[in-house]
Amino acid sequence: MKLPPSILRWRSLLSSMGFAVSLLIILSAASVIGTVLQQDQPEANYVRQFGVFWFPFFKYLGLYNVYNSVWYITIIAVLITSISFCLYRQIPSAMKGWKNFKFPKNLIRTAESKGSYKIPPDSLNLAIVNYLKKNGYLVVSTPDEKKSLTYIVGKKKSWRFIGYFLAHSAIITICLGAMIDGHLPLVLKMSIENKKPLDATETKYTYKNIIYDSSISYRAQAFLAPNTVIDGGIVNINGGTIIQKLPFFIGIKSFDIDWYPNGTPRQFSSSIWIKDKFSHKIFERNISVNHPLRYKDFSIYQSSFSNESTSLTISLLPLTKVQTETKNRIQLKVGQKIPLQHGNIMEITSFKEKNIENTLFIDGKINKPSNTSPITRFFSSAGTLSSQKFTDLGPSFTYTIMSPSGKIIEYHNFAHPIKVQDRFWIFLGVRKNLDDNFSYWKIPTNANGDLRTFFNFRNHLINQRYRPEIISSFLKQSTASTENKIHVSVLLSKMLSSFSEHGFRGIFDIIHITSTQKTLSKDQENLIKIFEKLCFFVWQHYLGQSDTSRFWDHLLSISDGFEYTSTFITLLSEYKSATVSILEITKSPGLFFIYFGSIFLIAGVIIMLYIREQKVFVLVQHREFGLNEVLIAKKNDQHDDLEQIIEKLIKEIEAWSE
Repeated sequence: MKLPPSILRWRSLLSSMGFAVSLLIILSAASVIGTVLQQDQPEANYVRQFGVFWFPFFKYLGLYNVYNSVWYITIIAVLITSISFCLYRQIPSAMKGWKNFKFPKNLIRTAESKGSYKIPPDSLNLAIVNYLKKNGYLVVSTPDEKKSLTYIVGKKKSWRFIGYFLAHSAIITICLGAMIDGHLPLVLKMSIENKKPLDATETKYTYKNIIYDSSISYRAQAFLAPNTVIDGGIVNINGGTIIQKLPFFIGIKSFDIDWYPNGTPRQFSSSIWIKDKFSHKIFERNISVNHPLRYKDFSIYQSSFSNESTSLTISLLPLTKVQTETKNRIQLKVGQKIPLQHGNIMEITSFKEKNIENTLFIDGKINKPSNTSPITRFFSSAGTLSSQKFTDLGPSFTYTIMSPSGKIIEYHNFAHPIKVQDRFWIFLGVRKNLDDNFSYWKIPTNANGDLRTFFNFRNHLINQRYRPEIISSFLKQSTASTENKIHVSVLLSKMLSSFSEHGFRGIFDIIHITSTQKTLSKDQENLIKIFEKLCFFVWQHYLGQSDTSRFWDHLLSISDGFEYTSTFITLLSEYKSATVSILEITKSPGLFFIYFGSIFLIAGVIIMLYIREQKVFVLVQHREFGLNEVLIAKKNDQHDDLEQIIEKLIKEIEAWSE
């Protein structure tokens, strides 16, 4: 049956080597993307990395899960088809060439005579054939009685074409293994069984989200908290998750972490036990990074660890309230979300029990009076990091607050006061853009390690209820006239009011100090000094404090607080640490295809590079008087060893003729 021209053209395209090479180049480029760009991460990570504009575009292209994207699997399928057509097209000609022992006609004319010998034709032919066979040649002797000729063709290492088939078969085998170990079998199974992944808007797994029987292949994650037993793994697929039931139970006895001096995990391992659901066999194993457990068709890897089961008790201290004792305590776990006022949502995203750093907060940014310009006294107290030595900064936790519009602000707070220049501070980090570093608001603590002094001082400065009394008591110490006192009283009231809204930025606005201004006028300098004295008066008479340096620490920290993008601060009261061991459970039958394919590929390349076919063409011309002329024909690409073989053959013939 003759195929239509269109089908013949498509078959010709699919079976062309150039088309297959083009597909391989595309797959190589895609593999580079899959290697450089971390795959199967939460979508929030990609939003942070690429931004809101590019995120949906790259998601549409499937770059966040390249190896399971539709276009990648399609290319693999087309590549398998293309290479299969290539092999199908080449097999007949290769087999024909392997069986071909014809003496090329063009070599008959160029055959070189090696002499005539008086040896019976049959004996001469048999001797040549036996000699070549002894040297590893496959030999076929073809007599031509009409021309009184005998054609003898010997071939050695004529299986070089096997390397071609091994190399091409290797690519097919590896691609098949990749498809088997991808999501394709699981997607087909879900389609047949009418299963669907649990999306981000749902919170509870149902029958539709659980695969109970075995699947061909999958890669699942198991989260083992202390005193928990599981029999299923979570598989990320198609933008959601499903639970794949396992044929065994997994429990954890202990989880250990070995740390480097700088706080980086050196090694982490889990002591787990396995109970088979069918044989009821129970055994224990220790697994660690790069030392997985192999059990039946499964590989269980130590993937990572998490503090998601850690329970935190957090105190919320409002910044808008005037009462310093107002607290709200909440208890929640890492990863848990709680609603706040005005539609905001708070989520604890991480907890770190140890913060062993090779850096310290730089000492030069600690609040202190300036000896240069009064303006520089009010510069931000936010700290930077300077590499000095290892130190443990204690526990820290990170949380986000998402507004109803979807805007996310991230916070990172240290639980305990941190010592800098022999003074202790609470560090509260914040960043509006998740790509930025945290900016830290440093709040000084008192001798008891709490913030009571800070909030008491802050409350007296920003609470308008105290304002008339403070200004009146302060001006009683002045010897100025009543008219001047009234004028200063009004001005100080405005300055305190502006300070309670914007910190020192508000003060600068009132007395018209700009950021480009290099020097202060005499009036501006006097007003700043009066405000400083007022604040120090509150520090001394209302708080009973006298430490000047600590006064500046508190005053500048209060001003910095107006840049803090929250109406409250959070302090960690207590926590119950529970480290979760994260295991990766894989069922990968396609791995054997990849192993065999790799072996085929190596063998095929070696054969094609280092194996060269050797052919010998001997022509015996039967002459008169019992003479037989031996002629040797050679191709231009003949192996160098052929000359030695021919020389030995002629010497043997000469010896037989004597």
